[in-house]
Order: sequence, then C-alpha cells, then structure tokens
Amino acid sequence: VEKLGNRVVDAMKFSPASRYYVCHYSSKAYGQAFGPLGFGQTMRFCWNLDQALREVRAGKAVLLSTHREKAADSANAAVMIGAYLILKHSWTLEKLKSTLPSESALYFPCSWSKDENPSNRIMQVSHCWASIELAAEMGWLDRRCMEEKVLLDLTTSGWRDVLRTYDASWLIPGAIMVFSDPATTLADLNPHTFTALWPVNGSALSNLETSRDAHGPDEELPEATNKELVDDGMHRAEPVAENEASWRVPDDDEADDVDAGKRVAFFLDDDEAEAGMDVPEDAPAEKAQSSRPVLLTQRTLDEEEIGDDRFDTIPDDEGIHEQPKGSQEALKTVSEASADTVNKDLKEPNRDGQAEPLPHVPFFQFLKDAGISIVIRNNLLQEPGMPGPSYEAEKVRSLGFEQYDIQTEDFDGGLPTGTQLAQVLQVCANVSSQGAAVGIHCKGGFGRSIILACMVIIDRWDVRGDALLGWVRIVRPGAVTHPVQEKLLCSLTGRKDVQKLIQA
Repeated sequence: VEKLGNRVVDAMKFSPASRYYVCHYSSKAYGQAFGPLGFGQTMRFCWNLDQALREVRAGKAVLLSTHREKAADSANAAVMIGAYLILKHSWTLEKLKSTLPSESALYFPCSWSKDENPSNRIMQVSHCWASIELAAEMGWLDRRCMEEKVLLDLTTSGWRDVLRTYDASWLIPGAIMVFSDPATTLADLNPHTFTALWPVNGSALSNLETSRDAHGPDEELPEATNKELVDDGMHRAEPVAENEASWRVPDDDEADDVDAGKRVAFFLDDDEAEAGMDVPEDAPAEKAQSSRPVLLTQRTLDEEEIGDDRFDTIPDDEGIHEQPKGSQEALKTVSEASADTVNKDLKEPNRDGQAEPLPHVPFFQFLKDAGISIVIRNNLLQEPGMPGPSYEAEKVRSLGFEQYDIQTEDFDGGLPTGTQLAQVLQVCANVSSQGAAVGIHCKGGFGRSIILACMVIIDRWDVRGDALLGWVRIVRPGAVTHPVQEKLLCSLTGRKDVQKLIQA
C-alpha cells in the first residue's frame, strides 16, 4: 500500500481517522450510526489521496477498495471519494451517480439511531455528494483547500477547535452557527472546553454553576485546568506550550484497555484525533510539533485570563413552558427509535492523568468575536441531561446580543410550529441584511436547532433540503437525530416549501 505501490489500495488509508465519532460524546451513545465521517476527516482524505495519486505513473490505474468485513467503510469511503472528485476534478453529482450507481445508493443510519433495520434508513451517499457540490458552488467550502496546504490546515483545524472548545459548528461560515446549550459544555470535563460563560471584565454575572460545582457539594472539586479528556473514539492532542503540541501513542497494554464509553487521557495516534491536525511524515513516532491552529471566527480571538464565574439560579417560573410538538403531523408517524435525549457524560472520572487546556476566551466572548449578533435558544431552560438551568436571557442581552427563546420540546423530532418558524425567519431576515451572523442552539445542538438552522438556510439561499441534510451531517457529526427530521429535510426543494410550512 505504501506510495500506492500496489494497484489495490484500502481507501480508508487516506483518511487520517477512519472511525466515525461525535466530539464530546462516548461512542456507546452512537447507536447504529457509523458515518458519514466529519469535515476534517473528509478534507484530509481528499488532500492525502491527491498527494498520493501525484506519485502514480501516468497511464497506471489504482483500485480503491475497502475491507469486506467493514461494511461501514464502503459508505464512508464512497462519500470521501466523491468529495475528492467534486473538489479536485469538478465532477457533478449526476456524473458521480451514473459512474458509481451502487455506491451512490448506500444508506446511512440516522444519527444516534437504535433502529437495526436497514430498510428504515433514509440518507444515502448521494445526499452527501450533493452537499459537497452545493457547498462548493455556494462558497461555503473553498476548493483552494485542494491546492493550498496552509489553507487546508487553517480550515480543518479551525473547524475542529471551535467544535472541541465550544461544541459549536458553522453550518454556513460567517452566517449560521449551531451549538449546544453552553450549560452542558461548561460542565464538560474535557480540558479543551471553555471554563467561563461571560467576558471577564463584562458587567454580566453567571446564572450557571461552573463545571466544578455541577457534581454536587459533597464531591471534591477539580481545578478548571484539570478537566478530563472525553473518549469520543479518537485519541486527543495534549498542548504543552502556547505554540507547541506533543502527542504520545498508547502502548499495547493501554490500547487494549480502552473500552468504549470510558474517558481516556491518550493523545494523537496514527488516527490523528479529530482529523484536523496531521503529524509531519518525518516526525518521531511519539512526538511531533505544529503551530497552534486558528479558530474559524470572523477575527482572531484575543487570549485573556479566564476567571472563575459563579452565578445565581433562575427562578422556577421564568420562561419554562410547553410548546406544540411539531408542524406537520403527517411526518410524525415514524416508528423508528428516537434519540430525543442524547446526553453528555459529565461525571465519569479520568483514568489516565490530566492534560492542560489551550488558552481560550469565555463562551459569549467567543460568540462576539465570531460575529454572532443574534442568539436563538430552542430548548427549555431545564431539560434532562443538563447539569443545571440554562443561561439567563437578560444577561446575554446586556452584552449586546439580541436573544430570543423559541422553545420546543425534545420529542418526536422537536419540529417547530409554523408560528415559531415564521418568527425565526423574520429575526434572521433582519440580521442578514446587516451582514451579521446568527447562533442557534438547543440542548445538544444536533436536532431541534439543526432543523431551525436548515429552515433559515433553505429560505435564505433557496437550496434543496436533501443536499443540506448531507452537509450538516458532515460539518456537525451527530446532527439530525430523528427520521422525522430526515424526511422533512428531504421533502423541501427550496424556499417555497419552507413558506408552505409556515402557512400550514
């Protein structure tokens, strides 16, 4: 396989991390989901494949294959090969489907799905190909990443760091961001996640307990700099200095001891955790260096000391109320198992040491630096799996944000009502005319908020929902948590269909 010396090559060798994972979550929670692989993995695959093919003598063919016993690899590899052909060789979706008809028809389970029946799957490889074609055409994905290594590095490491530190993802760079309720990420023991909500010198005070207080008054409280690494199926990077990072590979005994769902403190191995930072080929096996990646924000984040914020709790009667559970009853007849409540594991102790976090700014400072001016909360103030109440809206508004509570229960897909959808589109129409960005969140940032964000995108850019389905699954692994959501997106051909939902 080395340097494509053989004609038959395992396609997954070109992905720096060949396993599906959802950052911040244990692999035990994934259910049947196995892909598609994330944005960083997909882009690195395209680059690595292109570099390898440059060494193949003209006129020689290379057969990319996958292991017969790894059925998931076939679908994941097909998505990435198609992405390469679109981005590097300008293939169209139709050309891909006609050239690779069997691969285009491979299916993916819904994120977090517990349904073991393949006949109930909806999203196909072709949806992912359509998403890459759409993103390239719309400028959401820069084709120059296939030619400029520096741009590729900045793009993939920025995507990874925003996800890892703030559990946030740009669906449309500079315009639409989705993230989890910051209450859940603040309590995450991962050392790379933020440790404060509010700007240090800001006037607002916090209404959430810090991650150290979320475990109860009788437990010993770890320091904020000793948050633990979460086992998300990948080994993680340990920064040791401001502009230096080191990695170690676990030995055989350690590797055998890693069980799904346990927190670990291993770091980048040959899989290259989170597929955003590659180890130079000439680096020693146990150590490599690179510059610290740049966050994908409107402007570079200023580094500052992180304070210890403590806040008051929200009164029980402030804003918690029930909402209608969907906008189209016809879409709610699906019997597949739902992932209505996917929760982070916030309490399991670290087995294998500690890691120092990278410097980062408080959450709402990050949103400001990212150009977010409107924050839409789609979850209730308190839900199962949250360590405490969500943030207080007035404190967010005091920082200069517009904040709206458009709350939907996490049940049967959590679809918005027509009234709620109209409200969100009106809010986002106002901000789009000002060139600012919108941040939308629910508890986990995977289901309800993704659907709202997709509605905004379809209405604003008049794009197809089935292509958008593939895009959000790639740029935010774990997105789209219920078959009802998949069916809804696939039914939308553009802006006119979103407007029909409002009228309905």
